[in-house]
Amino acid sequence: MNTFATFPALPAKRIPSFRLRLPVLLFGVLLLPFAPLLLLALLVVCAKYGVNPFRAVATLFRVFASLRGTQIEVQNRQISFVISLF
Repeated sequence: MNTFATFPALPAKRIPSFRLRLPVLLFGVLLLPFAPLLLLALLVVCAKYGVNPFRAVATLFRVFASLRGTQIEVQNRQISFVISLF
């Protein structure tokens, strides 16, 4: 007895898709006006928890730099949405 069954493929339903390509540099430029406030908040948090602020800044920079190449895809029955960071 064959345990594998084959079924005819159903025709793929075409759903509309939307692709958005954003440069990572855009997020840096958008956050630039908030840099003094973010730096002050970072220094307060580092002082409270006893973390080296230079190491914290370096870690945040590495996280920000690693966003390049991230692809976020959301799909449901009505639409497909893709965001690519380059």
